[in-house]
Parts: sequence; C-alpha cells; structure tokens
Amino acid sequence: MIGINNILRRSYSTTTSTAAAAVKQQFSFIGLNQHVTFNAPVLKSNGTVLVSHQVEEKPFVPVGIQKKPLKHTFTEAQIGEMQQLRNDGQSQKKVAEKFETTPYIVGRLTKVSPEIRQRLIDNHQIRAPKVADSEETKKMRVDLWTAKNQQREYDMKVIKAAKSYEEIKYFRRAKHEIAYMANEETYDAMVSGQELLKPTLELDEDDLEQRKLKEEKKKEKKKSTARRRSYITDKEKARVNKQKKAKAQILSMMDD
Repeated sequence: MIGINNILRRSYSTTTSTAAAAVKQQFSFIGLNQHVTFNAPVLKSNGTVLVSHQVEEKPFVPVGIQKKPLKHTFTEAQIGEMQQLRNDGQSQKKVAEKFETTPYIVGRLTKVSPEIRQRLIDNHQIRAPKVADSEETKKMRVDLWTAKNQQREYDMKVIKAAKSYEEIKYFRRAKHEIAYMANEETYDAMVSGQELLKPTLELDEDDLEQRKLKEEKKKEKKKSTARRRSYITDKEKARVNKQKKAKAQILSMMDD
C-alpha cells in the first residue's frame, strides 16, 4: 500500500496482437488523503496486460521516531564521583576513560558548573550556546536583505541597459563605416569605368610634342636624397674582407 498526496497516477495497458506494441495511458490526479493499492498484473489470452489499482480514503499518518532510552549500570555513588571530577575541571573524555564508558554517557549523567563552562567557552574548548534573536532583529535582517537584493537588481538593470546602448552605438558605427567603404569603392569603380569609356582623340605629332613638353615642365625636379658613402679605413676593410673570406671557405667546404 502506498500513501501519496497530490501525485500523478498513471495506468498502462499493452497490446501485442498487432505488429507493434501499443501502450495506452490514462492520467488522473490523486486527491488529498488518498492511498493507492496496486494489484498484480493480469495477462489475457490475446496478449493484453492489465495493471489496475484501488484508491481509498485514509488520512496520512507519519511514522513516529522512536527514541532509544539511556540505560546504564552506574550507582548513585559513581554518578556523584563523576560529577565531582567534572566540577574539578576534568574533561568528559578523562572521566569516561576512568569509568570505562563513553563521553556521551558522562555528558548525559553529569553537568559541569557554570564557572568551569564559561572558562571552557573563553578558552574556545567548547561552543557557546546559540543566542536566539528577537523578532525585531530578524525583521531588520530580512529588510536589509531585501533592500540589498533590490539594489543589486536595479544595478544589474542599469548595467544591462548601458551595455545594450553601447552595443547599439558600436553596431551603428560599424554599419556606417562599412557603408562608407562600399560607397567609396563603388565611386572609384564608376570613375575608373568612365575613364575607360572616354573617347580617344587622334592627335597630331606636333600636339603630342607640345603635350610632352608641358608635362615635363610641370614635373618638379626631385632633390637627391641618397646618402653619401662614409669613409672606410684600411683596418675596417681588412676586417670585412676577413669575414668574407671565412664565409667563402665555409661555403666551399659545404660544397665539397
């Protein structure tokens, strides 16, 4: 028997009489406090498999957790001795080793004095008890958390809007640059095409000579920008010739 609340219930039926198996599904929801009991599958002669279940009204009862009772064989005198050792400042582990038990049993049977407990807390040997916050402190903490998240959400929206604006500007700038380059190339192609389509005039020899003279006059004489050759001493010549000679010897050895 299965006790499930508000879960989807499925029922299947398989038919093997045809070439391909057919599966039929029927969906329904289980209501509140309903238990489902599944029956064993039934195989019919024609190959159909039936899987059925029953639903009954029964409130959900959680399974209780059984607590194990603490059992020990210590006498009142032994428990008092444990308490005295604990008051003297001995740890649960040392007391447990003396009485051959576990620190958990010692901690359940004895309690340390408040002064020693505070000293252990100050020495960071045990944890301090958790202080329960008041309702006002909890409410203030929730309000601060809400305000922080609202501010973060607002900042994220502002950053997203700024990024979108920058992306739009970049896209428009790139689009304009590409269009400008395309228009410039188109214009250059048109101009070059017009130059090719210009009619050529047959000029006389005199006209050609006059045109050449005019072009030569228009040309400006360019100044010589060649650097003068620096003066080389005999010592530098010998050093260069020595390097060239060594290189020639290496190349001849490689050829051999």
